[in-house]
Amino acid sequence: MHKTLSIFLLLSLISCSYETNDLERMNLHGSIKSLHEKKTNITGELIMTKETIFTNTGMVKSTEYIHSFNNTSNKSINHYDFRNRIVKQEFLINDSLMTSQEYLRISPHKDSILLYDSNGELINTGTLKYANDWQPEVIKLYNTENYTVYCDTSKYDSKGRLIEQNVEQHFDPEFKRKYQYRYKYDSIGRIQVLSTYDSFKDSITVERYKYKLDEKNNWIEKQILSKKGDSLAIIIRTIKYK
Repeated sequence: MHKTLSIFLLLSLISCSYETNDLERMNLHGSIKSLHEKKTNITGELIMTKETIFTNTGMVKSTEYIHSFNNTSNKSINHYDFRNRIVKQEFLINDSLMTSQEYLRISPHKDSILLYDSNGELINTGTLKYANDWQPEVIKLYNTENYTVYCDTSKYDSKGRLIEQNVEQHFDPEFKRKYQYRYKYDSIGRIQVLSTYDSFKDSITVERYKYKLDEKNNWIEKQILSKKGDSLAIIIRTIKYK
């Protein structure tokens, strides 16, 4: 359980800077209070809902996923310092605290990570290195024996957009799983193509996306398509503006 929670927290990490905020990094426009997203398959069957709430400064305050197959709620809550840098995350399942993760600044572009269970016992440590003032470049997670169990490296283009992410999971020394994600964007910064390589399956999957926008140029409908253009799923987004 702790292994899964650790990965969820690292993958849901939002890096922060006083010079910009999460709304800008998520390519969102206007003064937004929250996002509600509903994902369904091609037959209209609900797959998942997602609720994202923002602070007054445009940072992600909390994110909650509810999976329809078991109606389980996975929620992360973020805490920031006065410069909008993340200092703590809490992870809850069905409103019960499972783990908390603290970020300690050890240099201008590096954090130390401490992950605790619900009883306050330290279960993992890690480091987070930034490419600049806010973009994660390398994230590493270690177990209590200082063995690297997770590594995430990211690359960005000249506009600061994530274009490649390489993830290695090896909680067991004899088992290692690698993922590679490649992103392509349109002219206004929306993801158009996501290619995913999974070393365990030794396969590459490609997703393409089509969008419908509201009057503020934020997408409110996202179609997920296969490489051949077949419809896989659709996400309907409701945006609450202030």
